[in-house]
Formats: sequence, structure tokens, C-alpha cells
Amino acid sequence: MPELPKTATGKIQKFVLRGRRAAIAASKLKPEQILDRIDAAVIALNGPDSTAWTKAYLESGADRKPLVQRLALLACRMGNDPHNQELGLCLLEDYRRSQAADRERLLLACAKHTAGHRKYGDPLECYRRFAEAFDLTES
Repeated sequence: MPELPKTATGKIQKFVLRGRRAAIAASKLKPEQILDRIDAAVIALNGPDSTAWTKAYLESGADRKPLVQRLALLACRMGNDPHNQELGLCLLEDYRRSQAADRERLLLACAKHTAGHRKYGDPLECYRRFAEAFDLTES
């Protein structure tokens, strides 16, 4: 097996460390609190942390439905390009329909994509306009 370049190895180690930290912290949190951490990571446009918290939620054994609902809401709120929003939602639809043993990887991909895809301007601009037009409170 070829040796990984040092930069790749460092990135992998940082990702593993983030995941371990999230898992340790998640063991002391309620599922709703972990979902709030996912929300905060996505809003902060932090793909690695959103993935780590999503993985920690999955490993906690909590019900998947609230996670899927939160990821769907985040995919709808984030960005001002419907094509990017659509990708996160398609990953969730694929998760719902899939019977694959590793289908939870689709939830990790949704969190990473929603937080990490390129955004121009204010990523919450469309959501704020919609919320203002319909007199919705921001949550």
C-alpha cells in the first residue's frame, strides 16, 4: 500500500481527532443538544465539525428521524443556490429509500455538503427573506 503524503496524513489525523472529541462530548449530551451542535457547525460553514457531530449523533444510537429532519431544514436554509440545496435534500431522499447496510454515510455526506459547498454572499439571506415575508421566528 502506498504511503500517504504528510499533508493527507495530517488531515486524516485532524478529522479522526475531531470525531473522537465530538463522540466524547456527545456521550454527555442529550440527542437534542447534539442536533444543536450539528446546526451550529453547519451555520458556521464548518464541514469537518458538522460531519463529526453527525457521526457522534449516529453512534449515540438516538432516533434517526430528528436528525433527518434537522438536516433537511439546514439544507433548505443554507445558501442562495437551489442546486446546492437540492443536493443535500437528494442525499436525504436516498437515505430514506436505501436499504444498504452503510446508508448512514448519506447522512454524513449531507451534513458535510450542506456546511461545505461554496456559498456566495450571506448563506442565510434567502431564508431570512422568506422568514420575514411569512413572519416566522428564526430558530
